[in-house]
Amino acid sequence: MADLEKFLAFNRQLVALQRAGIPVQTGISGDNSEAKFEQINAVIAAHVERGDTLDEALNKCANVVSPTYAAMVRAGLRCQDLSCAFAKLCEHDQTLLEVHRLILRALVYPALLSGLALVLLAVFCSYGVPVFQDTMETFRLSPPESLQLLTWLGDWMAIWISVPVVLFVATLSHRMLGASQSAVSVVHGRTLLSQLPGVKRIASDIGCAKFSDIMALLSASEKPSHDDILLAAQASGDPQLVAAAADTQIRSESRVPRHAFPPLLAWALRTDRERPSLVTLWSNIANGYQQRANHRLRWYRFVLPAIACVCIGGTIVLLYCLAVFLPAVNLLMDLA
Repeated sequence: MADLEKFLAFNRQLVALQRAGIPVQTGISGDNSEAKFEQINAVIAAHVERGDTLDEALNKCANVVSPTYAAMVRAGLRCQDLSCAFAKLCEHDQTLLEVHRLILRALVYPALLSGLALVLLAVFCSYGVPVFQDTMETFRLSPPESLQLLTWLGDWMAIWISVPVVLFVATLSHRMLGASQSAVSVVHGRTLLSQLPGVKRIASDIGCAKFSDIMALLSASEKPSHDDILLAAQASGDPQLVAAAADTQIRSESRVPRHAFPPLLAWALRTDRERPSLVTLWSNIANGYQQRANHRLRWYRFVLPAIACVCIGGTIVLLYCLAVFLPAVNLLMDLA
């Protein structure tokens, strides 16, 4: 029952942190996450009252709890310090939240610039293009391809200008209704934001840091087994580490395959150090991965806004200028 009390207190902490907007990668998110945690508490408590252990209750409730959440709980209970394990994972998730916020901030100005360019293009198609058409007819000139394209855009303006508006309203409504994924899940998952250059490397470093911190906690009591390695990988929330740990467990080898994990983690898993030294080793590895993620995040903070402005904003402005000036240039060349 002591583990159950820790588990219930742990869930109350998760709810309080999610209310405060602090990221927690549990696989349980949305505006009804508090109700989900209450459901989990009730279901787990009912199983424990029937005589099941907390670990057995988590196995029987696999359809209610996510693998990441169950691994967090098991890792915290295994090292007899649920709050410490949870705090370390939360600390690393802050970096992923900063990546998510940084990407959104970097896209704000290009998005505004693109919206302004679309509005100006719509105005030009409504008022400027008819003037060019009348001028071409007056001088009995055939309209160039650029003017024909603008005429076609003017005819279909109601459709192409409504698409970004609908997407913006849908995205805003999606976030306000709480149906969107957490920032951590967005960065780690297969989304558009996660495909940006550098994001996967930061997410990978954070996953390795979380894995190393959990391994340090598990190594404090005894040398980690293959089950502990899989548990730490699941608690990290990194799909690549989970696959590597599962492959290692399936092989049931006494030593971890050299290429299953990143080189540093593979070396640490193969080492035969004593327990106190092993804990220090895993803690130092976690700090190293976290520092590298912070270094990449600082580089990202300065480079991403500039790249977004040049690539997105510059391209939109260039296309708008070509759309406006090409018909005028073609008209002057035909008149000459």
